[in-house]
Order: sequence, then structure tokens, then C-alpha cells
Amino acid sequence: MSDARRRPAPGAAGRDAQAQAQAGTIRSGDVLRLTRDASPQFVRPITVRVIRVLAERHTYHGWVWIECYELGATGTRWPAGSCT
Repeated sequence: MSDARRRPAPGAAGRDAQAQAQAGTIRSGDVLRLTRDASPQFVRPITVRVIRVLAERHTYHGWVWIECYELGATGTRWPAGSCT
């Protein structure tokens, strides 16, 4: 998912992001769909583009912190700002 043309499949979830994190394949520019599998706060799934992986932050095994921004319906940056 390293370029803007690659979009998450319908139903893609936080578990997909976990698998990518474990494989070390989440990179800047990746587009991920975050759901409740990623965190209970994502009652309504959101689509984000990764700015960077925050490797210096420690978390649970198989999880990763990312700095990202939310994408709107057209695939452009949502004006609400970034997420971490």
C-alpha cells in the first residue's frame, strides 16, 4: 500500500494493519482503514494515510503506533487534522 492508488479492500480492518505491522510493511504513504479491531474509538471506520510509523513508542506485541491523517470520501485529506 505504498502509493495513493492502493485503497483498502471493503471490510479491511485493524487486524490487517496489525499483520502489516508484524511484517514491518507499514510505510509512509500507506492507506489503511481503521475499525474497532484497531481501537474501540473507531465505531465508525475511518480511512487514513500514514505519515510515519512511530517506532520509538512501545505498545502491545503485534501493534504499532502511527502518525496519520484522515482521508475524506474523495481520497483527499480530511480537514479535521491528523491522528496518532
